[in-house]
Amino acid sequence: MVKSKIKMNTKPLPIESNNYMSVLDFVKLHDSFVSQKLVEGLSQRTLQDYNKHMDYFKKWLEAEQRLSGSRWLDKVLFNEYSAHMIMNNYAPNTINIRLRTIKTYLNWLRSEEYLTVDLASKVKYVRVPKDTIKPLSTTEIRRMLNAVDTSNYAGFRDYCLMIMILDNGIRINEAVNLKIDDFDFKRKVITVRSQTAKTRCERFLPISKKTVGLLQQLISVASDNNEEYLFLSSLGGKIDTLVAIKNFRKYAKKAGLSKKCTPHVWRHTFAVNAVKANMDVFTLQRILGHASLSTTRLYIQLDDEFISAKHSEARVLDRFV
Repeated sequence: MVKSKIKMNTKPLPIESNNYMSVLDFVKLHDSFVSQKLVEGLSQRTLQDYNKHMDYFKKWLEAEQRLSGSRWLDKVLFNEYSAHMIMNNYAPNTINIRLRTIKTYLNWLRSEEYLTVDLASKVKYVRVPKDTIKPLSTTEIRRMLNAVDTSNYAGFRDYCLMIMILDNGIRINEAVNLKIDDFDFKRKVITVRSQTAKTRCERFLPISKKTVGLLQQLISVASDNNEEYLFLSSLGGKIDTLVAIKNFRKYAKKAGLSKKCTPHVWRHTFAVNAVKANMDVFTLQRILGHASLSTTRLYIQLDDEFISAKHSEARVLDRFV
């Protein structure tokens, strides 16, 4: 739920020539920031992330006794927050996601003239090791699929989610927000609406014949229960994204897999296998919904065996010797 906009009669008073604001005002003004982003049309997921990440920062400030009107914002404060997350073994990507929302907020404060200094540029991301997400093997995928009990609705729903991610790499949040009207079985495509797409851009995803058959069964259940969404909670209404992610972990544990097996890893698995099946990267970029090819590149982690096989197939040396 997006918080309502707070009302402030005056902007925070600057401190001497630095024109910084207090930590307390920084926290209070965040509601105004979120309200404006709501008007600009950002997705509910993004707005919720803004609020959630500010709550994390606020809790740290309270624990460190720094949530005060007499404590001023500076780069040291954000560096210490980063250090806190690093020392508590937060994943680099997690740290950067939280810092990214803070930087976005700081840029908004400056654009609205609450701040006259560029603090956002002082907040530095931590280094992220490249190529850290490893796709699942064929055996691992099959073990997870076999761990699902499809004799009940919840299991069948989760099985269909897995199959659809393997089929077109759809993001889990995009999948759980799919409505019956988003499917065109004649053309074998799904419409990911701009309201639910991470990039806020509508796109069409192809689905295979096998996936169509499974989804038609889910639609039948949804229609019989007068539901508009496809992937339903056992209590009615659409399944929550976090619940769906938790279910993937449950099946991984049941399958005896210790590695990371989240829907995001399954999305990577689709990307890698699409390239192995000779899908060009431009088509893959469109299907994954990436704004740039550099992001798509991060998804393609080819194993050594495949690279060696392609090298042998190319036989470049034979052209010369």
